[in-house]
Amino acid sequence: MNVQDKLHATYLENHVPNYIWKSFITQDASDRDYMARQMKKYGIPVLNYAGERIRTRPLNITPEMKQLGIYSRLDQEFNAPDAVKEVLISQAFLDDSV
Repeated sequence: MNVQDKLHATYLENHVPNYIWKSFITQDASDRDYMARQMKKYGIPVLNYAGERIRTRPLNITPEMKQLGIYSRLDQEFNAPDAVKEVLISQAFLDDSV
């Protein structure tokens, strides 16, 4: 995961629930099941990304938002592999964050 702006990185870090940051992400149900069994004793969550693309709503920047310095959503402020980005968007509702 790569975030260019340190301020956006802080926002992202505070917005995403802690369990997501420490989770394993799998892309196959059998891998998820295996990893979940192995990680259970350590309390590490396992999330599965089945390849569905999350449809994000277009960002409508209002004049009031611009006055507050809001020009993007958190989902637009970082780069990551598709599985990681989609899990973050779907689990932490990053496409709803401004």
